[in-house]
Amino acid sequence: MKFHKFTADGSPSDATHRVTVTYDDLNTTAATSLVSQLLPQTAGTNLPLGTTVEVTHIKITTAFVGTAISALTIKVGDVSVDNRYVTTAVGDLLTANTRAIPRSVTTQPYALTAADTVKATFTATGANLTALTAGQVDIFFKILLPQDLEAWA
Repeated sequence: MKFHKFTADGSPSDATHRVTVTYDDLNTTAATSLVSQLLPQTAGTNLPLGTTVEVTHIKITTAFVGTAISALTIKVGDVSVDNRYVTTAVGDLLTANTRAIPRSVTTQPYALTAADTVKATFTATGANLTALTAGQVDIFFKILLPQDLEAWA
């Protein structure tokens, strides 16, 4: 996985962060499903209480391909609600250049009520994730940390 933090005025759709997930990040799993921590980028750490998280959009840069995989979906959420930001309803990762708007404007942005992580669940149909041979998805986030908000007070 690759992480990118945008500078002011340097991002699409107001995003502050982009996480890029490739097939290489998924195809080491001999199962049809994988849960992966997206943010913060250091495993085992949390975003602090009060952080505001929003998924602005998802772009399938390269279609995911894998022998016998007939569907590949993504959910983005946290420890409590695995699809808080994005459900499988927008998860067609087999079609390049698909841009998906997240699940619901009623749950975004969401202010964390405890220190937490942002996780993605990838689920394949037809074969294990080890069958993947190509693919890349970019997930764009707007993250406001509590100290960012205090600077405006």
